[in-house]
Amino acid sequence: ATGQQGEQTATGPKMGGVLKVAVGADYPSFDPHITTDNLVQQIGYHLYESLFTLDEDYKVIPMLATGYDYDEETLTYVIPLREGVKFHNGKIMTADDVVASLNRWLRISNTGAILKPSVKEIKKVDDLIIAIELNEPNAAVPMFLSNPRYQAVIYPKEVVDEAGDKPIKQIIGTGPYKFVEHKADQYARVVRFDDYCALDGPPNGWGGKKIAYLDEIRFIPTPEASVRLE
Repeated sequence: ATGQQGEQTATGPKMGGVLKVAVGADYPSFDPHITTDNLVQQIGYHLYESLFTLDEDYKVIPMLATGYDYDEETLTYVIPLREGVKFHNGKIMTADDVVASLNRWLRISNTGAILKPSVKEIKKVDDLIIAIELNEPNAAVPMFLSNPRYQAVIYPKEVVDEAGDKPIKQIIGTGPYKFVEHKADQYARVVRFDDYCALDGPPNGWGGKKIAYLDEIRFIPTPEASVRLE
């Protein structure tokens, strides 16, 4: 719903409107770090972003990062971050947020648990650069960080500090839509984030430029398959 939805006109997609999405169940949480539930991952694509993602050919491309360098001698990935990226609460993303988020992801996510034995330390180099120092060579680090399931999404540091290893309470990301409310068994509601920091260029797989054409998306729990079809 972030790139190709919206009413089509003679000149292209039209801004505005509400999309109602029937989903199979209510949301157990809104924290992709802590659950394998597909529903959480799917709504999360609209709310959160990670350092890297996958293009239309399933190759790793930067999202919140601008790229990476790997030092074979020190077994260290050095990852510069995009400048001026805003969270939904208006805060500018820095290395502190990224380090806190990735350390939490390593501890509690299924994908992070696979990578964790290879990681010696994740540290801040400066406000817009982080480093991932390894215990052993691992060429798959960028792929782990780009996985669209069990996403290594970036939260504000204060959200991570508050939640610890429990589900997050403040649903704040950098995505093109921001969370508004969740009414149990009725809907989860997200709206366009007007200060979204989009990439230049065309949409590309899970990455590239994202345009939130819709004013609002409502994800409506509809367990009965026949009702969803109607």
